Amino acid sequence: MESMLAFIHVLLAIGLLAMVIVQAKRGTVPMMSARNFFFFGVFIFQIVSAALSFSLEDYWETPVGDPDSTGLKYTVVLILFILLFNEVYKRGWFAFRLPQRLQTKLPIPTDGAMIGMAFVLVVFGAISRFLLVYIPVFGAMAGIIATAFAAAGSGLVCWVWARKLMNPLYAMAAIIVIGAAFVVATNKAFGRRDLLSVVIGCMWGAFHGYFRYVPLRRSIIPLGLVAGCGLVVVAAFTASRSSENKQLSQSELNSRMLNADLKAGVIDLLSGQYAAAISMWLIESRPNSFPYDTLHSFRYFATNPIPRVWYEDKPVALGLSMVPEVGLNEGKADGFTVGPGLIGHIWNDNPWLALPFYAIVLGVIMHILDKAVELQPGHPIAIIPVGGALGDLIAIPRGELGLYMFRTVCGVFMAWLMLRLLARLVAGRSTGMPLEQREPEYAEYGEVA
Repeated sequence: MESMLAFIHVLLAIGLLAMVIVQAKRGTVPMMSARNFFFFGVFIFQIVSAALSFSLEDYWETPVGDPDSTGLKYTVVLILFILLFNEVYKRGWFAFRLPQRLQTKLPIPTDGAMIGMAFVLVVFGAISRFLLVYIPVFGAMAGIIATAFAAAGSGLVCWVWARKLMNPLYAMAAIIVIGAAFVVATNKAFGRRDLLSVVIGCMWGAFHGYFRYVPLRRSIIPLGLVAGCGLVVVAAFTASRSSENKQLSQSELNSRMLNADLKAGVIDLLSGQYAAAISMWLIESRPNSFPYDTLHSFRYFATNPIPRVWYEDKPVALGLSMVPEVGLNEGKADGFTVGPGLIGHIWNDNPWLALPFYAIVLGVIMHILDKAVELQPGHPIAIIPVGGALGDLIAIPRGELGLYMFRTVCGVFMAWLMLRLLARLVAGRSTGMPLEQREPEYAEYGEVA
């Protein structure tokens, strides 16, 4: 049965990839869309991870007593979630025309203004990372803002640079902004989501600023190079990270990354980190060994901005609370957590309610983000904010669902707010300077890929 389940997940992986590619070629859903980055997380952490566990009969330190029955439940819930999520995303149910209401009427800034805005974004990101995080109560929010600004700044400078790759001034500006964003994302950090957000932010800006409007044969090599370089950087960080990261200086971290085992880092990134196996443990343990915690992830999302010192009964992350339940705390560092996986969260939160509710909520969020891009193609003020938290968005299928859903929404909103403020300033609204209305320069791009 395990071999059959592994085969089903291989077919599911192929089907998901085929759908994404076909829709991208038809222009239905761009290759780089919020939905597709979410699907990438599902692909790695729930499908590939499950296929590996079933085929290797390896469930990590979360033993699954009946992999046949539990695996079948896991597979059915996963397929139902994907189908309902995609239907809500496609139909735009419950979006209440929010993307249409939030369209910007601001003019598109000049290239020079966008580069200046990118510098301002990473400077504010650095201020948030190195100063504001130490303010009591506000510190956690400052970390989210720092990443969103660093990723948005990187995306904005790549938006400009992608159209004029051979321009040395644009190249130098991009190197400075991206280098600063790298420091903001990695300094004293253990998690790789911040760095991933910056890497994807670069790809997001380059794609939507230029490569979306050129034939695929011309865009695949430069985008592939950006993706390859990003994979190497994130793999190096993955292989070099440890519990000592928060004590390392930036130069020490950079040295470790230069000497990291890239192969081990890539395997760790693409193996799914046993998220499916952990989800299956939760399926077996709820509600017999431990009761359902109805809509825990939604409550965690809603109360996330409230400091725990103000709300002592604030929900605790499932990836932390389940560690002693499994018996994983032996020999582990304080605060050790696991990735429960999207399906694990659904089952823990009472699948009869959580499956339809989370599929609808996530489908609506992805629809709003992608519709905002679709309604104003070529407008960086509308598009770049969506790329400000894609590292957190990819992390949602791995878990923690409530936390990374909050970080995604908050990161996109803060980048959207800051970019609109900067766009108003450069447009002259506050200084009395004349507005400059620029239209997207589609003519120079050629046919749409």
